[in-house]
Amino acid sequence: MNKSIITFIAAPAMLLLSTLSTANSEEQNQQGFNPQQQSEFGRRDNQRGANMEQKLQMLTEKLSLTTEQQAEIKALFEKQQETRKASGEQRKALHQAIRNLDVNAADYAEKLAAVKQQAGLSAGNKIQQMMSTRQAMQEILTPEQQELMKQMKGEKRGKKDRQGEEPADATS
Repeated sequence: MNKSIITFIAAPAMLLLSTLSTANSEEQNQQGFNPQQQSEFGRRDNQRGANMEQKLQMLTEKLSLTTEQQAEIKALFEKQQETRKASGEQRKALHQAIRNLDVNAADYAEKLAAVKQQAGLSAGNKIQQMMSTRQAMQEILTPEQQELMKQMKGEKRGKKDRQGEEPADATS
């Protein structure tokens, strides 16, 4: 087919889809749709994981945490939440710095180097936070609980790996 015919057909179709999408989002807004609203599973719709209380409850059940361990882990989660908020602000500043880069500016190379350095520091801070949280968890948990935690993480990774695979054929 000729490119102009494809364009002639595709343009109205895209326009129609765009209009329907806009109408659907306006309808949801009129119905009080709020992406921050909690879903039936007790977490916000835009969050990837369980909230702090759910995570603590799950760890308590799976690892048989003592009351003292629960309190320490809750404090650790709260500290982690605070550092995530701060790193979120740093990420926003980094993204703004990237958006502000002008490839035609005379000092582009210097500004790009500064943004790269900022990105490296941000990544380093994230790794440091992750490792300090892991170390703190190791100090709180008993060796048996640490082993159970490793098994839980292995099972979680296995599920993620299996999600990408096709199901095995029952006849083979």
